[in-house]
Amino acid sequence: MNKAAILEATLTRLHAQIAAADAKSNIVFAVDAAMLGLLAAMAPPGSKATILIATFGLLAGLVLIASLSLLAWAVFPRTEGPSDSLLYFGAIASSTEADYAARVGAADEAAYCDDLIAQCHRNGVIATIKYRWLQWAMKCMFLGLLLWLPAMFLFSRIKG
Repeated sequence: MNKAAILEATLTRLHAQIAAADAKSNIVFAVDAAMLGLLAAMAPPGSKATILIATFGLLAGLVLIASLSLLAWAVFPRTEGPSDSLLYFGAIASSTEADYAARVGAADEAAYCDDLIAQCHRNGVIATIKYRWLQWAMKCMFLGLLLWLPAMFLFSRIKG
């Protein structure tokens, strides 16, 4: 087996996992934003709100805002990487084209595999961080939904 090919395929899969986490974050963001928008649109004036209504509305809003905050951490770009990498875009961009070409020309397969290992590890860490924040955001979204549903029911009874 070609070690470099295995590592390249692994890196490609890791990039796909990172992209999938970002795509899932978009869906959670849309649901959170829609629920918050409806909550705000349906909220009764303060004079008509009871303690129960205000509690459900406030808690639903706070939990949904927490979900959005967690999403911000999930999608936040993590661009730290090795400064001497042949693969990492930051390291490539920080050198001139001639310097980069010289470094690529001087690299052997072992150095290339070491760079791939470092990139796979770093991208695995990034994917794990993104999914951890996304999981918490989704937990808040579902908790927010459990609070949002009775809030909307109570809001609609006042409006209706």
